[in-house]
Amino acid sequence: MHFRVSLFIFFLFIAKLGLAQIQEVVLNKVTNQPIPYVNIWISGENIGTSSNHTGEFSLQPIDSSRFIQFSAIGYESFKIEQSKLEKEILLTPTATHIKEVSIISSKIKLKKVVNKLSLFNQSSTSFGCGKIPWIVSKYFPFDSSFQNTPYLN
Repeated sequence: MHFRVSLFIFFLFIAKLGLAQIQEVVLNKVTNQPIPYVNIWISGENIGTSSNHTGEFSLQPIDSSRFIQFSAIGYESFKIEQSKLEKEILLTPTATHIKEVSIISSKIKLKKVVNKLSLFNQSSTSFGCGKIPWIVSKYFPFDSSFQNTPYLN
């Protein structure tokens, strides 16, 4: 008999935990469509969540006098006392006016050929290095026009 009472209290406790969560859906006030990924938090606390892709969310309540805030891009922020929550939270869409932005390419491709080097006209050079590594180099005196481009050919 004692086991049955303990089991009953356990299930009653589990049911109470399930009912103690706030489970709501956030909708667009104009179109009545769900709003995904709304930021939801209890004012003054580090407790919050966000709505899923269908606008639904669940939140563990603290105190019925606390305010719950809702915020989403493209919608006015909304604040309501926890005790006044209904099954549907309606957010009002808002238009955001920004100045026109022009994106232009600012890259100016500068290219400077310093000196054409033709390895094929010189009979003493080739591309293979054999067994001993070697480097072919040529000295070019500095010219102030080299600073206008980061690369030389």
